Amino acid sequence: LLLLLFALAVASGYLRMGGESRILAVDPLRGQDRRELEIRGTVLESPRPRAWGCAFRFHVERVETMPDLPPLEILVESGPEAIPAPGERWVFRGHLASLPGPRHPRGFDAGAWLARQGIHHRLKVDQARHLPSGGGWGPVAVAWRLRAWLVGNLEACLQPEEARALVLGILLGEARVLPPDLQEAFRRSGTSHLLAASGLNVAVVTGLVFWLARRLGFAVQPAALPAAAGAGLYTLLAGSSPSVVRAAVMAWGGLLALVSGRRSSPANSLFLGALALLAFRPGWLQDVGFQLSMGAVMGMVAWCAPLERRLVKLPRCLQVGFSATLAASLATAPLLAWHFQEISAVSLLANLIMTPVAEALLPLGMATAVLAGFCEPLARLPGGACCLASEFLSAAARGFGAAVQ
Repeated sequence: LLLLLFALAVASGYLRMGGESRILAVDPLRGQDRRELEIRGTVLESPRPRAWGCAFRFHVERVETMPDLPPLEILVESGPEAIPAPGERWVFRGHLASLPGPRHPRGFDAGAWLARQGIHHRLKVDQARHLPSGGGWGPVAVAWRLRAWLVGNLEACLQPEEARALVLGILLGEARVLPPDLQEAFRRSGTSHLLAASGLNVAVVTGLVFWLARRLGFAVQPAALPAAAGAGLYTLLAGSSPSVVRAAVMAWGGLLALVSGRRSSPANSLFLGALALLAFRPGWLQDVGFQLSMGAVMGMVAWCAPLERRLVKLPRCLQVGFSATLAASLATAPLLAWHFQEISAVSLLANLIMTPVAEALLPLGMATAVLAGFCEPLARLPGGACCLASEFLSAAARGFGAAVQ
């Protein structure tokens, strides 16, 4: 029976993926490159910094110059004069262009990756105009408002620009204000994943909320409810990327096992979470972020325990940190080499030193953002700790990055 269910799941996933691929392959703007367009819609993600400005995914609700066109997604490339926030509504006027190809032979093809998600063109912006948001009280709209509130609080409270950029990147994946040289240093050191909202963040948020609930006197079952809600809320705040959604599903599975009194198996939670996500979005199987996230967790599930047994002479905290970092690095190295044609020689050491500081920066940054919204003097203590941790991460990334130049 289990084999039959598995076969049916694989068959239905294959058929759905084929249908989804055909839908995403439809390009309503085919043959329109270099045409001037005016588009109206919503920013779908935090803008990624570029030397000339920023780039971000944009949901087009209406094309003013082609009103009969159905809603679609497009990559918008804007100059420094228009750097929007996720969830904001804008009108952009510019010229349509094809997607970029790989930077070197057999390198990562960003254009093909975007095309698999239904994005076939980019718009090079000449004029931009911000629109008032329509609002609404759905979960996503509320999450966007809360995210904007947290970002505004951090921007007002944390004065050093570089520290603020790092906290926003680690806390919410908000990389729009990160200096390009620092972003390159993180890339060279193999620690750029620390600047994105990741599955590790979901684990920290879920564990922290569960621990606080238990400290407040709640039993295990009642404490699991706010922990599950915290995982879901953070997933919406962070933009619901594949790695974050995967971690949230795993967290919910673990909490469900805890509530039901059963022992949670990390491997079972991982594969059940992956199955649920791929049943919902089969195309994520080809997403680089999903592959790296799954690879890292699979490596930790398979190799952490054997590695810890070989490191019994080290303190417990070093055993866990070194084994997890080594397992994740070894598991993701082939994927990094395949997709990006490069592996950082200092990645293992850099992650071992920098990851614990980045983990600590997550609750510190959240505390600073929340307290700054109610009483700014109370936010100064965690804010000062954020600045110290950010300075350490910046110096470490630049040091390790310079070592591999």
